[in-house]
Amino acid sequence: IAPTTTTITSSQAPSRYYQPVTFTASVTSGDGTTPTGTVTFSDGTTFLGRCTLGEAGGPANACTWPIASLAVGTRTINAFYSGDATHQASPVGSFSQVVGKANVSLAVASLDATVYRQTATFRVTATPEFAGGIPTGLVSVSDGSTHLGWCSLSLAGTCDVTSGTLAVGPHPNIVATYVGDASYLTASATTSQTVSRAPVTVTVTSSLPSTNYGRRTTFRATVTSSYGTPTGTIAIFDGFTAIGNCGLSAGSCTITLSTLTIGDHPLVASYGGDTYRTSSLSSTLTQSVVRTLSTTSIASGVNPSVHGQTVTFTLSVTTADGVTATGTVALSDGTTGIGSCSLGIAATCTVDAAGLST
Repeated sequence: IAPTTTTITSSQAPSRYYQPVTFTASVTSGDGTTPTGTVTFSDGTTFLGRCTLGEAGGPANACTWPIASLAVGTRTINAFYSGDATHQASPVGSFSQVVGKANVSLAVASLDATVYRQTATFRVTATPEFAGGIPTGLVSVSDGSTHLGWCSLSLAGTCDVTSGTLAVGPHPNIVATYVGDASYLTASATTSQTVSRAPVTVTVTSSLPSTNYGRRTTFRATVTSSYGTPTGTIAIFDGFTAIGNCGLSAGSCTITLSTLTIGDHPLVASYGGDTYRTSSLSSTLTQSVVRTLSTTSIASGVNPSVHGQTVTFTLSVTTADGVTATGTVALSDGTTGIGSCSLGIAATCTVDAAGLST
């Protein structure tokens, strides 16, 4: 029986994790004849597979075994020919296959169009260099130098990091960093995120939706947001004319006015926004102002008087809301007019009358 020798070659040496590699075992005979039979491949003592010499149209004295799942490290690949009726089994042929860590293609993307204080979710996807492998381990996500969080890759090669602390404005340097594992190298990827100011709702109410002229009326403006308490300033407009402003405290503020003219006034509260929230307008509040009630009193300078004597009458007008009345007061004796006067600064005036009948 002829002695034999087995040698092994690799299609890719060195290789990376899960990179396809084909090992070829060639068996030569001492007497020049062609051996037949099988060759068994192993990784150290771990069985890999068995092939038959001359199969698949290859050389008659050789056969191959493809594999992609070799672990990272220096692998001792053995090939053992078991012999046939005319050829001896040969000593184990060995090949040192160096398997390095594979690369990972990392991607990070935002799943949200984010406004202030809304949670932003960043999804990280790790794609292995060669199909079949599964990257494992941790991914760190940072906003520039600010760490946002960690996540652990799933079997699908993805994980999410959420954050509700991003400031308003552009964030051009959201970086995901994969720390690698026993089989994969580290990797990183970058994306950007813009955080918009949060929307608000503005309302305005009146302490007296219909009020008498000159009466003090308080208007309360309230600004609400789903994302924190708004700050800043409110301006109240009567049509296109600003009639007052106030600074928000705990999301609301008040303006008290007594100068609105008689009639209907379309009032709108305008919020100018702040660092974190957008500007906005309230819906229109119609404020009605009507004439105030008044009382006129008469005082005589001489009472009783004699026929033909001049009498000075003092006329005073008071209002229900304490507003100083203006205008003209007419004085009559029954249906006969005596005279009139214009109210002065104290809402009083005098009329001199002579010739009053007895």
